[in-house]
Amino acid sequence: MNAGKEKLLTGKTLLSILGLTFILFAKTITYKFVSLDDPAYVTNNPYIKEFSLSGIAAIFSSFYNFNYHPLTTILYAIEFKLFGLNAAGYHFISLLLHLLNVVLVFSLLLKITGRKEIAIVCSLLFGVHPMHVESVAWVSEQKDLLYTLFYLLSIGCYVNYIHNKSKKQYGFTLLFFILSLLSKPAAITLPFILFLLDLYYGKKFNKISVFEKVPFLLLSTLFAVLTFLSQHSGGALNSELMPPYSLLQRVFVVCYTFCFYIFRLVYPADLAALHYAPQSLSTFMYCSPFFIAALLFLIFKAKPYKKELVFGLLFYLFSICLTLQIIPVGYSIVSERYSYVPYIGLLFIFGNMYVAVSDGKMRYLLFMKPALRYIFLLMVLACAAVSWQRIDKWKDSESLFTDLVKKYPNAYHAQFSLGKTQAENKDTTAAIQSAVADPYFYRGNMFFGRNDFTHALADYKKATELNPGYAQAFYNMGVCYNSLQNFTEAETVLTRSLNLQPNEFTYQVRANTYFYTKQYVKAIADYSGALKLNPNMPGVYNDRGVCYLYLQDKQKACADWKTAAEMGFQRSAELLANYCK
Repeated sequence: MNAGKEKLLTGKTLLSILGLTFILFAKTITYKFVSLDDPAYVTNNPYIKEFSLSGIAAIFSSFYNFNYHPLTTILYAIEFKLFGLNAAGYHFISLLLHLLNVVLVFSLLLKITGRKEIAIVCSLLFGVHPMHVESVAWVSEQKDLLYTLFYLLSIGCYVNYIHNKSKKQYGFTLLFFILSLLSKPAAITLPFILFLLDLYYGKKFNKISVFEKVPFLLLSTLFAVLTFLSQHSGGALNSELMPPYSLLQRVFVVCYTFCFYIFRLVYPADLAALHYAPQSLSTFMYCSPFFIAALLFLIFKAKPYKKELVFGLLFYLFSICLTLQIIPVGYSIVSERYSYVPYIGLLFIFGNMYVAVSDGKMRYLLFMKPALRYIFLLMVLACAAVSWQRIDKWKDSESLFTDLVKKYPNAYHAQFSLGKTQAENKDTTAAIQSAVADPYFYRGNMFFGRNDFTHALADYKKATELNPGYAQAFYNMGVCYNSLQNFTEAETVLTRSLNLQPNEFTYQVRANTYFYTKQYVKAIADYSGALKLNPNMPGVYNDRGVCYLYLQDKQKACADWKTAAEMGFQRSAELLANYCK
């Protein structure tokens, strides 16, 4: 009788978790496709238009968009058959897959730990965490949801196999692994998770345990090769898009990406569809190896909980390792969707900590025990509130790229993506012009990144010939001309850019042009124009102050330097000390 009541209570708890997750993400069903990958995977994907045996054969025998995930493409084909290009149906399937994954996280952790509290804590945070919004709200990321579904089913079957040595459970483990691989090649990490489960359950490491993994390791190798070939076929393995970090800097970048997801689990702020790689490393990046060292020290010292800490951290490491930028690829240094499976490992640690405090086994945190449930509830509500706001950024392309430009105002790609979306929404001619001009613009950016301004200018000019309204290309030309000290041409193209699209950075660069040619009055006017659009630019205050100094207006110069110094601009503080005593 007690067992029946316990099952009923567990079922009600799980339904409550699913209800909260559904309410949180339900509004995605009203959202549109976004122009970030959705056209390639869905709206313009020729493979999903013909749902037939020949069409399915083509899906399995072809690379598409530099990827090989035939099962995900078949899912899109089924959705296209059911919903056409009505985005609501695709978003509903994404939400359904996420809810199924929440159920699997709950049941898997209950099976592994035997503690309902751990299953509740982990599945609830898994369901509502802001870092998972991207995987659920973005139709193109159904591959994340689908591969996770089969990945977790495979792990669950393997846990059953450890307990009862059933060949049937072993067979299901292998079957679900294959389905996971066919959904997304990221599943190649699963054999390492199986070894980790052996370690957790104290299973002997011998020839038999290794032999059991041979089929999994062979499949992982096969799909790793397929992934390399698919990515290489379209030039997706292009490290030139990443800034030219030195070998030592790459070490710091890898450490940073490892730490990034851990910090965002606790503090999910500054979320964005893309996180562009910085040209120079931040202080946090340089400090990340010390954080990892501290983490390893804590694990070494935490003897009563070492097993749980090691399991959770290695689960996280094994499932995140493919995305740590060990081999630098692309222009995005981290991506929120990559946390979808790895967070299960970190949440496992968190759930065990919750239980340890609840059971009074962590004497350093005993003060939290009376209010533990309320603290956890507050954390869940905070995550849900952030997710609720974050989900809205995915409602359409313009909302998504507007947010991206806000987070990365200096990123050419973000500004271009927003401009292209706005053009497509308002002007078909502008959209066509943008489509043919883009390749020249992007190749110009590659030349620009190599300081090859002559070739960059040639490509930017071609882009503006094809699309006379390409404000960003005119801006980039201005920067190139300044670098080549051709200030007359720089002024011309920057003025053209400002006429097309007023922008604080364009004002700033044209002001620099005037400064270089000693036209200080014009420079001051442009610096002022930049500050009118964005008053949080200490460097502009500093440079305007220098112009005032050349015009012998020390009072205004000192006022600008004081403003910049208060904003933390060190050069202005030095100028204040030298000229404004």
